[in-house]
Amino acid sequence: MPALALFGKRLKIGSDDLIFPSCCGAFIKLIWCLSLGLLYAGLVFESECSETRLATTYLLGALITNLLGLLIDIILIIISLQGTTFEPKSRRCAGVFVYVNLALLFFEVIWHSLGTYWTFAIVDVQCPQDSGWSTLLNAFVISNWILLFLAICTICCTITLLGADEIHYINSSFDSDLANTFTENGCSQFVIPDHVYQERIPREEKMKNYNALWAKRCQLMCYCTKVSSEEPSIFQDVARVLAHFFEHIDVVPSDVAVGLALLRAKQKTIEESIDNPYGGELTKNARPISTEQDYDDLANLQFYSRYALAIYGWPIFIYMNPITGIFKLPFCENSNCCCFRARMNQQYTNLNDRTSTLKGDNICDCNYLALKTIANINDEDLIFASFENTILKSPYFICINKERKKIILSIRGTMSLDDCLTDVLADDEVLDISYLKNIVPEGESIFVHKGIWETAWNIISEINEKKIFEQIYSNPEFQSYSIVTVGHSLGAGTATVITLLLKQIYNRVLCYAYSPPGGLFSLTAAHFTRNFIISVAIGTDMIVRLSKPSLEALRDQMLHAIALSKLPKWCLISAFMCGAKEKSLIWTEEMAPKSESTMLLQAYEQQQQKDLEAGRVSAQLYPPGRILHIVRRNYSLHHLYCGAIKEYDVFIADNEDFNHIIVSPTMLKDHFPDRLVEILTQVSVLNQYQNSNQ
Repeated sequence: MPALALFGKRLKIGSDDLIFPSCCGAFIKLIWCLSLGLLYAGLVFESECSETRLATTYLLGALITNLLGLLIDIILIIISLQGTTFEPKSRRCAGVFVYVNLALLFFEVIWHSLGTYWTFAIVDVQCPQDSGWSTLLNAFVISNWILLFLAICTICCTITLLGADEIHYINSSFDSDLANTFTENGCSQFVIPDHVYQERIPREEKMKNYNALWAKRCQLMCYCTKVSSEEPSIFQDVARVLAHFFEHIDVVPSDVAVGLALLRAKQKTIEESIDNPYGGELTKNARPISTEQDYDDLANLQFYSRYALAIYGWPIFIYMNPITGIFKLPFCENSNCCCFRARMNQQYTNLNDRTSTLKGDNICDCNYLALKTIANINDEDLIFASFENTILKSPYFICINKERKKIILSIRGTMSLDDCLTDVLADDEVLDISYLKNIVPEGESIFVHKGIWETAWNIISEINEKKIFEQIYSNPEFQSYSIVTVGHSLGAGTATVITLLLKQIYNRVLCYAYSPPGGLFSLTAAHFTRNFIISVAIGTDMIVRLSKPSLEALRDQMLHAIALSKLPKWCLISAFMCGAKEKSLIWTEEMAPKSESTMLLQAYEQQQQKDLEAGRVSAQLYPPGRILHIVRRNYSLHHLYCGAIKEYDVFIADNEDFNHIIVSPTMLKDHFPDRLVEILTQVSVLNQYQNSNQ
């Protein structure tokens, strides 16, 4: 940090990231220099052909260029280790040596082109008696071209894939006065050219330029999604969210890795001081489940979890069965080979007609077959399934469970780039549902995640257009059935909003939300939904805690930790991997010496304070419903039958308990749908086992 600039483009690497490629380059050049030296000595002292002087001249030039390259790589290694992450001034000359290295690479291409001509056109022809040395020389030339080709491809890919931002856009929204102060003190952490702060461009104009930059990035995704330029507003909204989040910072991916590592060290220190068997996973207001209703909710969550998992289709089926899944899928129970299934003559009712039951699956109906296998349902009970996936439109299916007399609507979570864009569309949208207006004081509004709200609206509109629920309830057999909505991740958030929409028409609607997103509802709405929405979260699941304010808080905590770090970036990573404690990695604010890092931190905090005073803050949103939180008991083992399983306990948590992100090794793994289903099954089996022994 800041991002290294090359040919007018910012790369997603910093000057302190050059240590890794420089070490690799130095090692290769060292081996190559030794090989060149041996080959040169052999030609000089043992060759009998006078024309080999051209080859020795070529080898001598190659040896000198490699030695110069080795020297430059060593210098870059030394420079990269200077200063901490937020002290780029000590590495300001790194860019110069990168350009020198590139110039040397250009010279190598020219020299090796000349050497190739000498080797194959002159030496091979005029020195047939030295066939052994000629073969070695030819092998060297070919190998050298391979290395040069790989080096050029790596550089081109780095500039093309990681260098998409023009320098004059960087941090164009950074406060003008702070920029002047920061520059006068000799800090160059933020790349702010003269025209940005000297012309005193209004903040609105700066943000317009920065939004345009992010909009261009989002438009690049257009080629990978099913949304075309006909809907540019979606990308503008996504760009606005991302521009706001990255407005005042200039970080590269390795900075984020270091920041997370430092935060983990800090949180680990806090966890070690907590006197309970659950460490930092247990929320502050947690209460153990105790009532019959609590255990019923847990059992229902376990039962309906397979429906939330099934809508993920064949990818999750293959993921869960990596060896046998590809063989099980076409020949699963009650199905024919998937490639011929669409041609089979089967009898369907009008409701279950083949053309109206399935939408958007592939030619082999693999998603359909995986859905039936995971959810354990048959053709007769599946009412409708849509696997179409675009921005603001998630796959879903509706089926009947006759044993429990339920109509089940399951919505898929995030599994594609389209879904990721829906997740990022996290602006606050007013929840326009009439009966909810009675639960808030006059003049106040209830807010919801915009992307999830529009996804829910698109799904419910299609369901209403097809009159699916009307057709189901027109059958006397199903008139007593109630509706259950389920979903995981993005699907859980969508299911909760659909539940609120359905309750305008149907009274008997329940929702089971598996790992719902944290930034979903205003607190009033989150509390209101406790009577008919049951949510479940595992351990330190990041998504349940993820909202715009919590993500911004994580960003600020990372920058704070990096600014107070004691060691260079790669020394920090090495120390962390060796189990170093927080005290050896991070200064306390009182003990931190005044440096470029602390000046940067001070400038950033001043800008954040200005944003706060100007009201440029995100609304705090919360996960929905009544939340069951499943927590590990410090990896203790509980022996059940002939196996050993991790022991979990279940607690009731408040919606407000999930307003900060916990950095842990399982923060992403705890969100996986198959893992959630496995743990729910494990907890349910354990409860049954314990109850049977009481």
